[in-house]
Amino acid sequence: MHRLIPMATPGQPAARSPLADWHAARGARFTLADGWKVAASYGSVEQEVAAAKGLGLADVTAQSKIGFLGNGVAAAALALLADGSLRAARAVARLGPAGPLGCRLASDHLLLFAGRTCSAALEESAARLAQMGDVRRYDATCTYAVFCLLGAHGTEVLSRLTALDLSPEVLPSAACAETNVAGVHALLIRPPEPLPTAIYICTSWDLAAYLWQRLLESGQFAGITPIGMETYQILASQAGQSIADSRS
Repeated sequence: MHRLIPMATPGQPAARSPLADWHAARGARFTLADGWKVAASYGSVEQEVAAAKGLGLADVTAQSKIGFLGNGVAAAALALLADGSLRAARAVARLGPAGPLGCRLASDHLLLFAGRTCSAALEESAARLAQMGDVRRYDATCTYAVFCLLGAHGTEVLSRLTALDLSPEVLPSAACAETNVAGVHALLIRPPEPLPTAIYICTSWDLAAYLWQRLLESGQFAGITPIGMETYQILASQAGQSIADSRS
């Protein structure tokens, strides 16, 4: 999980999400996470958690992303997870109990996404992959702006913006798909448990503000609430705990 620390002093540079100005205009309180200026909350975290119980939208662009391309991706994916859960295109798997997500975008393309974990855990997995032959690593953190829809109405909100069938039969948990959302190219990621109601939406940096606004408009019927990183982490942890409790 990202460690949030007090905001940097004016002399310390920090990376910014393409939505940083949007967050600031709505009174966000900012903190640092892995060198990024992130919106921690828009007010009381407790009130934000309560308001977002139905559907929350978080800007998680700051979470690290590393891509790998090449003919060696298949062998690299098998080396990461010997059970073959990343063998097929569009597969998504968690690299360890609290590890980053691996997304098999194509036969020769693998994306590692920090998700709820810290960048150090992501880098550890990436370092193992880099030792494999015939793979080329690239930093994808600033390639994609990433949002997380967290809540039971997430699928319905997205269905209003894309022609892709989002049913569990077509896009189940632990799967990803590239499609158009609100007329722009996007990558949708359904993570495996413990976030069964979460959907990550990845789009290009320059289209982030447009797609964020369209998601907010589409989710008005469900009372969609923009949430900061602290609230996102709390809700994600609660979702995981609910699953653990149901199985005990």
